[in-house]
Amino acid sequence: MLKSDSKKPSPLDRKLQQIEREKRQLEQEMKSISRAVKRGQMVLPSTTDYSPAELPKSSQAERPFADAISRPKTTPQPARGDGRFANYFSAGGLKTPLPNRKSRTVERNKVVFIVVVGAVLLFILISFLRTVG
Repeated sequence: MLKSDSKKPSPLDRKLQQIEREKRQLEQEMKSISRAVKRGQMVLPSTTDYSPAELPKSSQAERPFADAISRPKTTPQPARGDGRFANYFSAGGLKTPLPNRKSRTVERNKVVFIVVVGAVLLFILISFLRTVG
């Protein structure tokens, strides 16, 4: 985890801690479900795709065009990558965190400096044009 010298944790640290807690809870939940399945106390639902001919008569009546729809019988394969984009996808894209107070102050000071330098240059240009003309 990210540690900082300040007493109050940053919003990123708090979010990271929250995600770590949720991760531990999910891992515990997955272990308990796995144990229950191994003991036979819980049965996992079937994920078999049915063809339109195998559907019960009531389902075929409710879906008159079921035979025209073809679903693939293959199951999706896991991605075979090296995980370079795992952080990108888990973060939800390239969202940048909100700037903190110090960076906002620095940006504001840059703008003030540029405006002052521009005003001085404009004053010099106007005074030079008056003396020439």
